[in-house]
Amino acid sequence: MSLLESIFKEEKKEHTLGVCVPEHARVKQEEANREVVEKIKAAHAPRKKQSRGEIRGAFRVSGLYVSGETVMLRGRVTSGEIKNKMRTEIRSKKISVKELQRGKETVKTLHAGDEGAIYLDRVGASLKLNDLIEFW
Repeated sequence: MSLLESIFKEEKKEHTLGVCVPEHARVKQEEANREVVEKIKAAHAPRKKQSRGEIRGAFRVSGLYVSGETVMLRGRVTSGEIKNKMRTEIRSKKISVKELQRGKETVKTLHAGDEGAIYLDRVGASLKLNDLIEFW
């Protein structure tokens, strides 16, 4: 190769632009990424058997009303049946059913497919619409 050819030869240079990220921002982003990954793993992890006994009923929340120390959950029983004094666990606190209603009538049991209301202690206020609550 002659001197002129080497001068006019186009060299392909790969330029990569690095991004300067401050250390404090990088650490925060890594923590946020870790939290998201943990939440995704927890959502897809198989449920562990708990010492609470066999699940006998499930309730899908469609309405939530707070009154004093009581929370009223409106919704539908999706499976099994729910009776007075059955228990559930919300935010690591065990709560029992205070009262059940179908329409305006107080009942002892709600069966699968029934729409009604469940009255719980105030701890139930941490629930959201469309939550599925399991009772045993």
